[in-house]
Amino acid sequence: MKKKKMHAMIMVSGLLLGTQALATGEDPAMLAHTCAGCHGTLGASAGDSMPIIGGQPKAFLVQTMKNYRDGKRHSTIMKRLAKGYDDAQIDAMADFTSKQPWVSADQKTDAKHVEHGKILHTSKGCAGCHGATGVAPAPNTPRLAGQYSEYLYLQMKDYLNDKLTIPSSASVMRGMLKGASDDDIRALAEFYASNK
Repeated sequence: MKKKKMHAMIMVSGLLLGTQALATGEDPAMLAHTCAGCHGTLGASAGDSMPIIGGQPKAFLVQTMKNYRDGKRHSTIMKRLAKGYDDAQIDAMADFTSKQPWVSADQKTDAKHVEHGKILHTSKGCAGCHGATGVAPAPNTPRLAGQYSEYLYLQMKDYLNDKLTIPSSASVMRGMLKGASDDDIRALAEFYASNK
């Protein structure tokens, strides 16, 4: 029994040391690869509730990580993970990730939802920040075109929930989405997802 405990302690120590070495290493690629478990190789996520981050603007990635770390953006997992990185490490990870190619999600969308979402995108003024199809012209605004619709749907639901903490930049979206039905949110998400 003591031998098993000792082996377990050694394994845990090894994992912790490996994680610490990775987190304090100077290689941006090594730092960014720690995200691959959820966000896929080079940020090309293969899971519909995990966003694609490869190719997103560096300024957006930096601010998002800092918002998670500093408790300015609601999350279930990212807050705990982001706390392990300092500003320089976040900057290095974001720089590496932003330089990766954007890989649009392979997903099905409903044509009626897409059409309804397109109308909402225009009428609610979303194009002002996110461009005509969800490819943002501004360097600190994330690309929505080709992103997973399920992820976008869940994020918009969070923005509508007054009990959840969101960054100040997202308060504009909270206001714009006010009064949107569940079907409206689904339609917007599918509109962005349909644009590659």
